[in-house]
Amino acid sequence: MLTGPFLWGHSHGAIVARRGARASTPRKVWLVAPEESLRRDGPPTGRWRDPALAALAGLLVFVAFPPFDFGPLSFLALVPLVHVWRSAPPRRAAWLGFVAGVAAFGPLVWWTSFFGILAWAALVIALAGTWAVAGFLVAGVRSRGVRSPWVIPAVWSLVELGRQRWPLGGNTWGEIGYSLHSVSAARSFAAFAGTTGVGFVIVSVNAWLPEAWVRRAEADIRSGGWGRDATRWIVVGAVVVPFIALGSAHLFRPSFAKTGELEVVMLQGNDLERDESPEELEERRLLYGHLDLAARIRGPVDLVVFPESSVDKDPRRDDELRGTFASLARRLQASLVVNVDHAEVPGREDDDVGYNTNFLFDSEGKLSSKRYAKVKPVPFGEYVPWGSVLRPLIPALDQIPIDLLRGPGRVQFEVSGHSVGTFICFEVGFATIARNYTREGAEVLLVTTNNSSFRRSANTRQQLAMAQMRSAESGRYLLQSGISGITAVIDERGRVLQRTELFERSATRATVPTLEGRTPYVLLGDWLPLGAGVILLAALAWRSRTTSRD
Repeated sequence: MLTGPFLWGHSHGAIVARRGARASTPRKVWLVAPEESLRRDGPPTGRWRDPALAALAGLLVFVAFPPFDFGPLSFLALVPLVHVWRSAPPRRAAWLGFVAGVAAFGPLVWWTSFFGILAWAALVIALAGTWAVAGFLVAGVRSRGVRSPWVIPAVWSLVELGRQRWPLGGNTWGEIGYSLHSVSAARSFAAFAGTTGVGFVIVSVNAWLPEAWVRRAEADIRSGGWGRDATRWIVVGAVVVPFIALGSAHLFRPSFAKTGELEVVMLQGNDLERDESPEELEERRLLYGHLDLAARIRGPVDLVVFPESSVDKDPRRDDELRGTFASLARRLQASLVVNVDHAEVPGREDDDVGYNTNFLFDSEGKLSSKRYAKVKPVPFGEYVPWGSVLRPLIPALDQIPIDLLRGPGRVQFEVSGHSVGTFICFEVGFATIARNYTREGAEVLLVTTNNSSFRRSANTRQQLAMAQMRSAESGRYLLQSGISGITAVIDERGRVLQRTELFERSATRATVPTLEGRTPYVLLGDWLPLGAGVILLAALAWRSRTTSRD
């Protein structure tokens, strides 16, 4: 009976007896078969065993993320999935990848269910589909004769790069590299190769561990012992080298020049673990709660941050509100970053579209012409794709009353002579935004966010993990200002220096160094997965050429 890489056989013909036993004695043994035999001769594995192992892999990946946050578990979590992929044809590998993805993303993004089971199911299917694509491609490459374990991390990281961009602008939630946000060596490696590069390292270990087991058993049969087989050193090296890479990155992490400091206060004014009542909306409770916190600030201050959704009207259209912020800025002699999550779109008079916008008031109280509109609004969260078709069919989409449009591009704010790159909420999951800000001269990164809809779920902690990796990749302090938490100060190495708890009113004050200099990742981007992809294509071309010659 075939079970994964093992073949259950008898002592006739294809039988290999254990050492020391008589060759003529019929007995059952475990025999490691070459992959060609596994694929060609073996009967199908158990109906439920392979999906169960795939699901186990997905659950282990989930445990590596918040709320459990056992990050180093990710070095082993995918081993069951890699094992069942070894002999699976492309379609079955895709199915097993999908099963593993559902087991991982189902609980990981359960907080999406606050908007309905349909929203949760759609997101899980979309994310699990990327693991299905990875499985299909891995099996397809192996079927063409390129069977190195390096195929798996190469394909996996390329698929993750793809899902950062497509479909509908991409989604980076649950990328495997984020699981090591609390490991300093991994964050240091992100400064060289990005979070996707960290994921490449994680998956390479997962890919080589089953290979080590198989080759060890093969060596036992061929030469009478693992220690006598030269492949031992190849396999051991392939498993150990990734850890050496992480350690080396930590020892040689880049340093940055300090250009000054900013005194920053981030306001967190939502202590409600529920939606606002109509009366509270009428009273503008959130706005005045944040203004009350701001009134207690004493100078000197360079920057005060009102987080996402803390201001309910466009200050360009509300003279009283604009005057209130101008007076506050002049009193503190500080710049203000103020978020309105449905600001008007210039040239559009209809109320069913808007921009999620960070505005800037300078220290003299003037509303700057510079403003940042979110460039990656969340599909089915902040706008409805193909709304004219889907809205009549799905009444639940009425929960999204307006469609937020994609902003025109990145905008840096000048605060006390220093450049601040700002983005909004889930955009912290996109490395290209922070990387480009840093390349363009940003000395500090600022994220305004509102995760109050997800209550006390793991959503906010998962987003904070992303913010840690962004700061490590870019070599900049990153300030996360949350309307209900978590508000955090993260240094250029990805360490969380200050943080609040969820749903507590607070004003987080910090002296933040401004920095210049570029990490290798800022300079080179995703060179590791892209380089691996080029090598993989070259290997496929070479294999195809040699096969055609034969």
